[in-house]
Amino acid sequence: MPHQTGTFPGHAPTGQFPPVPPRTGQFPTGQFPTGQFPAGQLPTGQFPGSGPTGQFPSGPHLGVPSPSGPQMYVPQQQPYPGPPYPPQHHPGQFGYPPFPPPAPPRRSRITGLRAALLVALALILVTPPAAIAFETVRRERTASGSAQGVDPAGRNPGQANGRPGTSGSPTASTPPSVDGKVKQALADQGAALLKGDAEGFVAAVDPSAATLREDLTRRFNSLRQLQVKVWEPSVLDAVKVGTDNTADVIVYVRYCYVVTTCDPMNLETKTKWSVTGGTVKLLEFGVAEDLGPRPWERSELRVAVGKRVVMATTPKYAGRLTTMLNAAEKAAELADRYSKWSPTPSRYVVYLAGPEEWSTWYGIKQESWVAGFALPLTADATEIVLNANRVDVKETLDVLRHEFTHVVTLANVSRAYDQTWWLVEGIAEYVRVQGLGGRFDDVASVRKYVQSGRWNNEIAMDDPPEGTSSADVSGRYGVAYLAVHRMAERFGEAKMLEFFNLTARQGEPLQDAATKVYGVSWDDVATDCVKYVRNHV
Repeated sequence: MPHQTGTFPGHAPTGQFPPVPPRTGQFPTGQFPTGQFPAGQLPTGQFPGSGPTGQFPSGPHLGVPSPSGPQMYVPQQQPYPGPPYPPQHHPGQFGYPPFPPPAPPRRSRITGLRAALLVALALILVTPPAAIAFETVRRERTASGSAQGVDPAGRNPGQANGRPGTSGSPTASTPPSVDGKVKQALADQGAALLKGDAEGFVAAVDPSAATLREDLTRRFNSLRQLQVKVWEPSVLDAVKVGTDNTADVIVYVRYCYVVTTCDPMNLETKTKWSVTGGTVKLLEFGVAEDLGPRPWERSELRVAVGKRVVMATTPKYAGRLTTMLNAAEKAAELADRYSKWSPTPSRYVVYLAGPEEWSTWYGIKQESWVAGFALPLTADATEIVLNANRVDVKETLDVLRHEFTHVVTLANVSRAYDQTWWLVEGIAEYVRVQGLGGRFDDVASVRKYVQSGRWNNEIAMDDPPEGTSSADVSGRYGVAYLAVHRMAERFGEAKMLEFFNLTARQGEPLQDAATKVYGVSWDDVATDCVKYVRNHV
């Protein structure tokens, strides 16, 4: 993933790291407790990029795991008390001082009209030989319909009381009512934004609202940096003027960056207008009610736009944009190849957050040790946030390989996928490892888990229960990867992806899907995968 799907501790924390003196060891991202790596067991290899992240399936998800990195050691005695999707560990190669094992955020549930999956990505720092943990958190979003451009009452923007209504400017034949004037002001504001007219964007602001004018000017500048190409405001209900000559108006906005053909992101926000005679003036313009404030609503942004990725951050970290964008473009190129069930995103959107932004963007409180998280704003549009204090450029590539895989493989999935946790995380790791040339970098964690006797030869694992140690969580992610890899090796990648589609995306039982796709029973497939795992550790 909004509905939370746990956080993924797995890669080196996402985001760019401020310069630090070179150190040895690996830097974990995700939500894993940090710990010392046993002597002589420092894993080598690339640092995976996913910590436990929550929802990442196409449904609304609040945390998606980012790609995990090389093997990492997490003290077994430290339980992982987080949500059902504990972090996945992958050791990274970047040295960072050891961190005490953090307690992952607890699952939060918000009652809403509909439950929408939200993959939240959370990466955590472990010890020098860091590992990345991914964890999935689920959250039922209050206005889950808003992710599809629908308000909590089930009405579409531009509808009044469930009936088609007007959005934007009023028709020429309609006398300019208060309702029409508000819509006209919003339409003029949107037109000014798209034309690059800063004064026009704030023209409707009441002279007494100096702070609002300043706030909207900042939003204008950030949206222009993001190369906004679509901005479509709509008013849901008829505007009603109160006895104090003000009107509270709920506004929906659909917007796109860079291109006009994207699957639009959207938001609902509250506004307040003064109504004096025949004039309406803007007094307040809030932030997104669902997953707000968005980064551009709260912060001054600097942006780098590539062929496949939009990378944004605040002025303080703007110097990192070019190198991080290069890494993100490589991750996107690989992830695009696995966008089998829906068009590839017009752009993957990634934000790099400093400490201040980390605790405010999207209204989601994340611990300082979390490396990053991802949130779907619509069925197809997911935005990823990296923690500038926890992610370096090298981890960015690995983390985003994993995270972008969640974006494309879970697009348009509105069902819970916890029963196929092993497939959801296994395929993200499968793609991440493809980016490493097929060299799996966390065999040590799997070996430790298998040899501990705590693995009961189960392949179809659900998300790890609370209290699972970080070491075991890391081992479970490794088992999931090896199982997916084995199915691709035995039956071919195309059939493995078809099996993933039927089970993880469509919810078909494993037995039925195995017979239909592989031509053998699920017991046959699972037994073979168990042998493969044990033979490789």
